[in-house]
Amino acid sequence: MARAPAGHDGVLAPGGGAVLDPRTRALPSGLPVVFLDADAGEAVRRTGRDPGRPLPAGDPHRRRRAPAAARRPFRTEVARAVAGTGGRTPEGVVEAVPAAPAPREVKA
Repeated sequence: MARAPAGHDGVLAPGGGAVLDPRTRALPSGLPVVFLDADAGEAVRRTGRDPGRPLPAGDPHRRRRAPAAARRPFRTEVARAVAGTGGRTPEGVVEAVPAAPAPREVKA
């Protein structure tokens, strides 16, 4: 991960817990980082009940809510903008990114 921002000119999507490490959060400094904000219900619809996901067993909505809530402050710290993904196709999310507000403008 440490070499990725410097040697990559495309979309970089580190794993969900990557933002917990302050060294990782510092890596994209100055880069156009966008936090694609998906709620727990949307994440469940996208990933289903995929047993390969590194999440505890149980209710998939509950499994995603707690980690997402804990990581949100770190994701907004790194991001220059936040784009909600709810109800959008992948193409719709791409179209929303240029108009995405700065994290401080986003209501939690």
